[in-house]
Amino acid sequence: MGRPYNAKTLYSECTTLCFVVLSLKKCSKCKAVRPRKQFSDNKNRPDGKYSYCKVCRDEHYQENKDKINEKLMDQYWKNRDKHLERFKTYRSDPENKKRIREQNRAYYFSHFFLTRARELDSSVTASDLARLWKKQRGRCGLTDVRLDRSIAHLDHIVPRARDGNDELQNLRWVTREVNQAKRDLLDSEFFELCRLVITKANKEKQIGKYLVNHIDDNKGSIANPQQSRGLPGVIRVSESSLIGLDAERNLLERNALGANKGQASRQPERLNEKTPVKVMR
Repeated sequence: MGRPYNAKTLYSECTTLCFVVLSLKKCSKCKAVRPRKQFSDNKNRPDGKYSYCKVCRDEHYQENKDKINEKLMDQYWKNRDKHLERFKTYRSDPENKKRIREQNRAYYFSHFFLTRARELDSSVTASDLARLWKKQRGRCGLTDVRLDRSIAHLDHIVPRARDGNDELQNLRWVTREVNQAKRDLLDSEFFELCRLVITKANKEKQIGKYLVNHIDDNKGSIANPQQSRGLPGVIRVSESSLIGLDAERNLLERNALGANKGQASRQPERLNEKTPVKVMR
């Protein structure tokens, strides 16, 4: 036979049922009924939540901050070696390493803007960085390449090494490669560096095309030396020297640099007996 119900017991159980259905909980300190989301998690409690709400817990911590911190520090130093050994054992397991790496990666991507904002020494928030991303339409500020969170970096328009600040007006989203190449350069200096690289690449490309298109199969040399007046020098190569084309380009570039500085060009050494290289002025 079941236990007899009275009005007080029935009211208590009905109230508890309503709290569970409506996801409510009563704070044991302020006696206020609040949503369960306003109570911190505690796996040691039967319902998985602290008996104090977050507001009351914060007030309690502020009132007893020194006492609580001192107690935590005593517990830490008392059990430090045991915790370190347990942590080391846990991290030594390959499965646990993989799990920790995946958890860190998931946290990083889910808190992408927040982690970036915390690295800045300014009042820029995660919402500001998200609006900046939306303003750039998710594209690199210098190359217009589509960005994703695995390659996106925050670039300072005026670098920190040049007394740049972390304000939002001095920030932009770029790719990892662009940020690593720009380093502490200003935009004008970086653009000039890119121009020099492109000029050098185009020059080598033109020299390579000239060598390939003007090889005389019969004589094993440049067919029409008169067309090479625009180049720094004329080289005479054999047919098999196309294998060592990169080395010949380097010799030609060194000769060109010496001519531009007003220095007398030297006779380059032979690569080998089968592929002689001769420079004619």
